[in-house]
Amino acid sequence: MKLLGLKSREDLRLPPEPAHVLDGNFETLQDAAPHIDLLAEHNSRIFLDKHKEATMAEGDFWVSAVLNDSSRVVGTDIDRSEPAWPATRRGDVPAAEELPIRIYAKYRNQKFPKKMPELFFGKGGTKISPRLAAIFRQFNLGSTWICPAELYRHDRVTRVDRDFSIIAGWDNPNFLVEEESRGLRGHTKTRHLPNPAPPKAWRMPWDMKDGDIAIAPRQLDGLDFWYDPKLLGGLFFSDRLKAALCDGGYARLFKFRKCRVLPLH
Repeated sequence: MKLLGLKSREDLRLPPEPAHVLDGNFETLQDAAPHIDLLAEHNSRIFLDKHKEATMAEGDFWVSAVLNDSSRVVGTDIDRSEPAWPATRRGDVPAAEELPIRIYAKYRNQKFPKKMPELFFGKGGTKISPRLAAIFRQFNLGSTWICPAELYRHDRVTRVDRDFSIIAGWDNPNFLVEEESRGLRGHTKTRHLPNPAPPKAWRMPWDMKDGDIAIAPRQLDGLDFWYDPKLLGGLFFSDRLKAALCDGGYARLFKFRKCRVLPLH
């Protein structure tokens, strides 16, 4: 029980032993043995259930398919010869002297809204608003970095006065339990074939619901945010980060769905 951090029968919430076992109302030990065996088996099952709960990651986790929302694509372009991009290709965070990162309009005479979307993507990765960035920065993002960006017109000279940041470099642990998840979609070209090979990465369910995505998170060390490479567009959030985003008015943007968290083995 010490391994589970439990000190007593009350911590395990075991039912009291039947009175006739406690009172010893048996003529012989042989008479009492079947009753003791049944009690031991019952208590053992409860103990194992408690052990499973203790080995699960704490708290709820949530998944969002926001990266699969094509309505959030904005035509942007980048110049890969500029200083920040070699660093990102190496998996490094751009240095202070390489910031802000320059983002360019993709088309001539392209017009941008006065207020950019809270989250959008295109060339240069995922971009988020200052307000959304401020919420993310309050949490343990692991290797994820958020860097300021500047927007320019197609001529790559004229600055467009819009504030946003790039968010990238996220941790990518594989916590998805595909065989326990529901509604995952395979490769478009092979998923209708008999016994198709599993894809390298699954597509989200069409109409994802709470509990459809099963995960077995381990060694999170307080991580609040990650991307699972086995689930295309699969952004995952801790309960506290999800709550802060919902409090900030972003529930509709992310359309969070609760994950089914499986015990670790």
